[in-house]
Amino acid sequence: MLKNEKGLTLLELMVALVITALLGMAIYNVCKMAMDAWQKGEARTQVYQNMRIALDRMSEEIRSAITLDPTYNLSPNDDIYFDGTSTTLNFISIAHAPIGNYYDSNFATNELVFDCCEIGYRRLGTSILRRKQEKNVPDDNITTGGSEKELVTHITSLGFRYSSDGSSWDTEWLEAKTETDGLPKIVEISITAESESARYPNTKTFSTYVYLSGR
Repeated sequence: MLKNEKGLTLLELMVALVITALLGMAIYNVCKMAMDAWQKGEARTQVYQNMRIALDRMSEEIRSAITLDPTYNLSPNDDIYFDGTSTTLNFISIAHAPIGNYYDSNFATNELVFDCCEIGYRRLGTSILRRKQEKNVPDDNITTGGSEKELVTHITSLGFRYSSDGSSWDTEWLEAKTETDGLPKIVEISITAESESARYPNTKTFSTYVYLSGR
């Protein structure tokens, strides 16, 4: 054996292993922090995206709410269909302006045809349900009929408020109030949502004001 041949001692090898392990742990922690931040951001983005879809849909339909009776004869004493509470809202929504219709070659000015339907919103469990009664078939019960479909999930609360001028708010706007005051001028929608990720929980409350055009 050559006298000048050298090798690593056990102490040097242990020190090298410790340094390598520390560097590995540091790199792992940095990567984990970056991954956690990305996953938290994804959970937050998911909540915002779900709420944007739900609020846009609800706002569009509520904005087009109208007063209407089942026969579409719009006289001053017609029944009014708008049923709003603090947690549910049912109404008739119209997508387009009314047009006259011809009956037996006679233009009936008091018979108007609408592309309309009954719409309802309520929370069941952690979901917001949207009820739709097929167009042109509103009936005497504005709160029932049609089919319900899930609009958005992971909801912890759904609330509505109503105002005629924006200075004071009511938690109910039922038929009796609609008959005296007409439709509310403003409807406030408030939704509290949570992320789908159990590991990265994120809860956020969203509110928006809807100004009705069918007042």
